[in-house]
Amino acid sequence: MEKTPGGANKGRWYHDDHLWSVSEALARLMRHSVSEVDGKTINTPFDIENFMERTYVVSAPSFPIGCPLPCYAQRERQIAVPEPTRSNFQAFLRQLVIGARLAPECMIVALIYVDRLSRGKRAVRLSSRNWIPITMIALLTASKVWEDRPTWNGKFSALFPALPLRGLNRLEFTFHAQLQFNLHISRSVYTKYFFALRSLQHKRATRSGIGGGGG
Repeated sequence: MEKTPGGANKGRWYHDDHLWSVSEALARLMRHSVSEVDGKTINTPFDIENFMERTYVVSAPSFPIGCPLPCYAQRERQIAVPEPTRSNFQAFLRQLVIGARLAPECMIVALIYVDRLSRGKRAVRLSSRNWIPITMIALLTASKVWEDRPTWNGKFSALFPALPLRGLNRLEFTFHAQLQFNLHISRSVYTKYFFALRSLQHKRATRSGIGGGGG
């Protein structure tokens, strides 16, 4: 992609303002997604269970009438996923950004990919079951597109072991295919999102009474 002046500066790979504003934008995308489907959770190809190792729970034996042998029931263990609030988006992004030492610009690029995913005929909207895989793979893809020395899949899998490397590789292909391998981001598109995020920061600062927008 065409980098803005300054590029991916490793000397400022972590920035609170970027974390807050990108997390707020993702949370707003999430609320918009829920409102469009009347608050219902819709299964998508990006549900977290599709990329994790499946585990099962076996119930205590029962003895049906007339059957001398015990019967066992097996069911798949359900994954408990944190609610996709702004604070949870921010905590998850912080974990990956700090752990992988990503440039703050990667968060903006990741947001662009998530927004792009949610539009058009092939739209996939954020839900409580897919926000973690989508956020994670968007950030990983952003690192590979933006940074001269990107973070690779094994590093991300180590940072979030719930998604094994095999599942993360499958998630990456699914994500790129859903975007129809349209990973290019022009300077004008990046700039539009950058200033939209700055506007969020400014509104936050104004509400806090500290003036300025940060950045």
